Amino acid sequence: MANVTPATPLLEHVNSMNMELDSRLTSITEDAAPVEPVHRISLSRPSPFSLWIHRVLRIDLPLTVFIITFLITFGVLSLFLWQPTMNSYASIVFPEQPYKPTGVPLHANFSYNVLFDPHLHSTASDGKLSPEDALRWSRSMGFSVMALSDHNTQKGYPRALSFLTTTTDPSFLNVTLIPSFEYSTCRVHMTILGIHNATTQLAPFLVPYPTNDNLTSLVETVHKLGGVVGINHIPWSTSGPDPFSTHPTRRELVEMGVDYVELVNVRTVDTASIPFTTLSGGPLGILAGTDMHQPSVNYAWMVMQVEFEAGEVASLSDSAEVKKQKMERRQERVMNVLRRRKTSVIVDTVGTPFFVFSEQLTTAYEFASFWIGIGEWATQMITFRQGMTSFLGPRCSQDVITVNWRIVGWYMFHFIFLFVLLQAFFFLLSRVKNIFFPSK
Repeated sequence: MANVTPATPLLEHVNSMNMELDSRLTSITEDAAPVEPVHRISLSRPSPFSLWIHRVLRIDLPLTVFIITFLITFGVLSLFLWQPTMNSYASIVFPEQPYKPTGVPLHANFSYNVLFDPHLHSTASDGKLSPEDALRWSRSMGFSVMALSDHNTQKGYPRALSFLTTTTDPSFLNVTLIPSFEYSTCRVHMTILGIHNATTQLAPFLVPYPTNDNLTSLVETVHKLGGVVGINHIPWSTSGPDPFSTHPTRRELVEMGVDYVELVNVRTVDTASIPFTTLSGGPLGILAGTDMHQPSVNYAWMVMQVEFEAGEVASLSDSAEVKKQKMERRQERVMNVLRRRKTSVIVDTVGTPFFVFSEQLTTAYEFASFWIGIGEWATQMITFRQGMTSFLGPRCSQDVITVNWRIVGWYMFHFIFLFVLLQAFFFLLSRVKNIFFPSK
């Protein structure tokens, strides 16, 4: 094949066109605005420490705070609002022999044959024991006359009366039950003794804030119905955890016609009332109330001398109806002594030996025990004081929640410290693992 020589004129034309194009591009570039330099994004891998910080702040810390907040909140609610009953008292066993106090009455040369408990609570209001078990406890403490004085109700009386008239336990033979209730308001608590269906007959006086005139009318009505009135636990009512700011004075109570003052409530002696009592020649008789809400030790007994006739003494062979009739006659004998204010009190500062019984936790308490435990721990930071109830609907005082911010601050400090310490430990642990056991 013959050699082909390139066409020189054509090459020269192409080169000329390329040079002209380059010249134009250079001119356009010089006239255009300057272009900012492009910053390249680094695609280098972040350090393990920065990844750990990111995970802690974005995931671990918020999740931990949420869990702790939830536990504390639910625990506090369980402790203060749910409040399941801890002990069912189903297995409680009382001493077979009633206790016999060894002290002497406060009145000199005072003889007695009756030990009276005028202030006793049951599950009919806020007590922990059933009406039957409340009587069993009272009997074990040595009392032979009892008054189930639940707050503004006598619902437990029929059950207690039925128990006493049908039981075959000889220790309850001739135990006398006095109809009673504790008149409970936001100004005063009073024991009303000796009136059947009293809460019905005295219903107009069951108001949260009775005036002095209301209380005077109440006492007059009780007297007309054959009953007596005793003022309860003045020290607790006036200086307790939630005191009644408008509690009547002792002189006002005397002017109202009140018959008795509870000189001893549990183990508190109302020494300020002594000048108004028969101990000092005053008009008020004296009571001693166990104020039993749950099984406990007893420290005082109200004593009386009551003469029963032979026809009023029951026997085990009597029918329930006969026992009830004889009890009604014994009730009137007791009330006759009470109306004359012929009572005294025996005080034992040591108290009775406490009986032992196996506690049977309720299912509800066992279920809630985890949350209650957390709530009790949280009470170092948050305290809840439940307002006083009137047992008539409205509360006498509001619930109060108090936050101890200093304790909260220290809790937060220790929490953050322990959290950081724990996270650092896991970080170091992961680094050691990578060093000795590197991933492939």
